[in-house]
Amino acid sequence: MFARLFVPGQPLGRVDMEATEWSLRQAMHQVGGLVLEKVVNADGGDYCGVRLTCGAGHEARFVDYRQKHLLTVLGEVAVQRAYYYCASCQRGVVPKDRALDIVGTSFSPGVRRLMGHVGAKEPFEAGREDLEKLAGIKLKTKAVERVAEAIGEQIEEISRRERAQALADKVVPLKSVPKFYISYDGTGVPVTTDAPHARVRRSRRVTRAPT
Repeated sequence: MFARLFVPGQPLGRVDMEATEWSLRQAMHQVGGLVLEKVVNADGGDYCGVRLTCGAGHEARFVDYRQKHLLTVLGEVAVQRAYYYCASCQRGVVPKDRALDIVGTSFSPGVRRLMGHVGAKEPFEAGREDLEKLAGIKLKTKAVERVAEAIGEQIEEISRRERAQALADKVVPLKSVPKFYISYDGTGVPVTTDAPHARVRRSRRVTRAPT
């Protein structure tokens, strides 16, 4: 790209600003994706020994290293992970997936946050289009829907736990403050065309500080 833009001994000429900035952003995303892939794989796959606890009280044995392709805000990266298998539970255990918060998903936490943001504000198809236009992230509409709904369920579960704690008197009360300020606005009087001398009352703001 720089070879095309800056040719030695030749004037730069007219620059297509929009095309150049989009091209530079795409190039920086590619570079960032390469750096991110190096960072997440710097641990060699997060090998934890021949055996580890599966989480249900059993032992899982190391099998091999397995790769997962993960869509991130910088593009797709390949994540190398140590794979363990628990014969008692008959399921695989991947410690690195838990550490990176990518268990059961091929979307990074950053991408899932963006999917939840657009999914909460607009139709899923419109959200998918916005993610592609604004962030360069190409997704299917159904993926945006599933992730946004899953995040909504997680938020609702957190709210349920907080309500349960409040009802069980497990919430630590806040310390009292010496002064508490209250501010309120008055409302305007409606004006109708059939009132010959209709007047509008100005809104008043009153602030009181109880002792």
